[in-house]
Amino acid sequence: MANDGGLQKVFQSADLVYNQLLILDQHKLHDNSNVAAGDKRKPSRSLSEVSSSSIIKSPKINLSQHSSASLRRAVTPLIQSMEQLDAAALLSLNPNQDGNGAVLDPKKGLSVPPIHDRIVPYHRFHRAENTVRYLHAREVADKYTVGIFIFPPGASIPLHDHPSMVVISRVLYGELKVKSYSVVSSVHDDVVVEEMKEETSGTKCDSSPSRI
Repeated sequence: MANDGGLQKVFQSADLVYNQLLILDQHKLHDNSNVAAGDKRKPSRSLSEVSSSSIIKSPKINLSQHSSASLRRAVTPLIQSMEQLDAAALLSLNPNQDGNGAVLDPKKGLSVPPIHDRIVPYHRFHRAENTVRYLHAREVADKYTVGIFIFPPGASIPLHDHPSMVVISRVLYGELKVKSYSVVSSVHDDVVVEEMKEETSGTKCDSSPSRI
C-alpha cells in the first residue's frame, strides 16, 4: 500500500469524531427535553436508533448549543491525527536543503519549492502567481469534508465564515497568516462590533468551533 502520509488515519478519526459529536448532541437534546417537559415528553431517540434508521443517513448536529471546551475535547483525536500527517509523503514533495521555497522542517533545514503550478487538472489561470488550488480528499454528506488548499507564495483567500461548523486546519508546510473575527455585543449599547485577531500559523493544527 502506498504511503498516504497518514490521510487514512485522518479519515478514521473524522468518522470517530462525528460519532462523538452526535452522542454529545443527543445527550444535550435529551437533557433539554427533560428540562422542558419533565418525564411527560417522550425522550429523544438514542444514538443506536438514529444510526439504524434507514431514513436518516447522516443526522445533522447542532454545534451552537455546545461550549468551545466540550467541542475541543470531542475533536482532540482528529487534531492528533492531523498533527501526525507527513506532508512530504502526502503531497509527493521533494524537500531540499538549499533554502529555496517554503519551510518544511526547520530542524532539518528542509524546504519545498512552490507546487501550485503542478496541480492537475490545470486551472485556466494555472500560470498566475496568485491562483489558490484546492485538492478534494473526501466528503461525507452532512458529516465532514477533508481537503487541502495549495497557496502560491503571497496568495490569499477572501474573508469568509463557517457557520455551525467546527473547522480544524493544519499548515502542512510553510507559513500562513490568519485574520479571524468574532462578533460581540458592546456592553455600552446595542451596537454589534467585530473583534479582530491576527496570528501567524506554522506547521500546527488550529481548531475553530464556529458559534452561531
